[in-house]
Amino acid sequence: MDKSKSIAREVLRDLEEIGRLAGGKEAAIAKVQERIWSFDAESEDRLMEVLRRLAYDLDYYRQDPEERRLDPSYYGDERLIQEIAAWAAAIRRNM
Repeated sequence: MDKSKSIAREVLRDLEEIGRLAGGKEAAIAKVQERIWSFDAESEDRLMEVLRRLAYDLDYYRQDPEERRLDPSYYGDERLIQEIAAWAAAIRRNM
């Protein structure tokens, strides 16, 4: 669990940074996803489950409004901020 807590702290910092970015969010999101997916958790704990669900959910962020029109599951900046707040709270609850 200590290793998953460590990555969770890093992800929380990354999420805060994404929330402050004016542009380039997709690259920052890809960095968070890579951090989560590349982490080799020794045990399947609840925290890692939350982090993996976060990584999956971030796949639906699209900065470009034209891309968001292609699929109703895609979301933009406004919802991203809401998602970040909700996921950050979920991560903290499970740390």
